[in-house]
Amino acid sequence: GRGDRVAFVGRNGAGKSTLMGIIGGRVSFEEGERKLGHNVTVQYFGQDPGKNLDHLKTVLGELESVSPDEMRPRLRTLLGSFLFSGDDVEKKVGVLSGGEKSRLVFAKMLLRPANLLLLDEPTNHLDVSAREVLEEALERYEGTICFVSHDRSFMDRIANKVLEIEDGRLRVYLGDYSDYLWSKEREAEEAEGERAAGEARAAPRSGRAGGPKSREQKRREAEERRRRSSA
Repeated sequence: GRGDRVAFVGRNGAGKSTLMGIIGGRVSFEEGERKLGHNVTVQYFGQDPGKNLDHLKTVLGELESVSPDEMRPRLRTLLGSFLFSGDDVEKKVGVLSGGEKSRLVFAKMLLRPANLLLLDEPTNHLDVSAREVLEEALERYEGTICFVSHDRSFMDRIANKVLEIEDGRLRVYLGDYSDYLWSKEREAEEAEGERAAGEARAAPRSGRAGGPKSREQKRREAEERRRRSSA
């Protein structure tokens, strides 16, 4: 729903990035239907964020290429908020580090924000300061976010729902990642309790079946004790 921040979780190979790609229209599929809501626009951040940047442009030029005219006076301020200060904005995109490219892509995404952001491992390559900047920007963002991340602190700060992908099935948990782990622990405890209760219910039946033999065994043991005491 609008304003949801959904973390996709599941073991490696479960299909988290594939599902993200299907939602973003980047991955084809054989069955089912991809249907976005009315007037939904999508921005996608993949694991190779510099892939769609023009390496011959400057940092500022890359933003100018997609900026509405009314935003141009504020581009340096926007870049500053993503830790590009002073002469940094005149750097060629081609010489940027992975973390700098990620920050530039995020600045572009939020320059003309869509109402659905799809983020695949968004904190890769980011240092602590850059991650903090990204988290603050996403907290201010009013649209819907779906993301894949192995960064637990990021998931706890951003997510308000967790979508678990397991064996091709999807299950939604409310809350952040810590809430999800708590729910999984409770489920495991309940399953263990049900298993133990099932064993306890089965035990009297097996006990009754073995009852006569058990009493016979006790009788023989008592006779053996009497024989020893009289010897």
